Amino acid sequence: MSTSPNKNPQTSAADQYTKPPTDDPFAHEQEGFHKGLGARQLQMIAIGSAIGTGLFLGTGSRLQDAGPMLAVIYAVIGFFGYLILRALGE
Repeated sequence: MSTSPNKNPQTSAADQYTKPPTDDPFAHEQEGFHKGLGARQLQMIAIGSAIGTGLFLGTGSRLQDAGPMLAVIYAVIGFFGYLILRALGE
């Protein structure tokens, strides 16, 4: 009489501990990553946001002198900054 923990003789012990297949072909690339922000990262994001807002509000006089084109340039540069931060977040 065997005292093996494997109840089904058709499956091996290795088969019991494998992950079920997924439809995502890149699922193996996500293993080992942990998603979450610590207190330090949140503080740095908040400080960066405050500095960025101050820089934007500090250019009000230049915006008044340069006209609406400076606002368009800020929007374009902000969009590129957004794309870069999204890429870094991955």
